[in-house]
Amino acid sequence: MKEVSVDSNTNPVKTPPSLGYGIMVTFFCLVYLLAIGWLDFEVITPLVLPSDPCYYHQHPIPFWVDWLYMNGACNGHPEVSLTHLILLITLCIFAGIRTGKMVSRMSVK
Repeated sequence: MKEVSVDSNTNPVKTPPSLGYGIMVTFFCLVYLLAIGWLDFEVITPLVLPSDPCYYHQHPIPFWVDWLYMNGACNGHPEVSLTHLILLITLCIFAGIRTGKMVSRMSVK
């Protein structure tokens, strides 16, 4: 937030970010969600999980697979869990905000 001094005797007043900044951050968040989501579900997940969906019926489930890919109704087949989606969305929001800040700083100069 920018500090704008109203009067030399008063405290500075912080102005809220503009509507354009909010739209830009939302746009970057959506772009990151599409890009990272595609990368996660189409590239990374098939590489780290076994190709046989019934593999974990006969083998022990590692902690990270249980945490990221097993939910209550999965019946032993790795699927995306709520934890996985929350981490993915949080990462995309963080990256979108950071990119929006960098772009807004470059546009000011």
